Amino acid sequence: MTEREKIAGGLERAQGAGVIDEVIEPARTRGAIALAIAEAVPARGAHGDIPV
Repeated sequence: MTEREKIAGGLERAQGAGVIDEVIEPARTRGAIALAIAEAVPARGAHGDIPV
């Protein structure tokens, strides 16, 4: 355990506190990002207007 992990708490503490949603393996990063973008709600202005 590094000094920073001793002070900040590390991955397990972050997961327990709900700071992170999931841990993604490096080989799955590109697919996870693509999926998140595909599932994201399209952005709209404060009044429902489509951004120009």
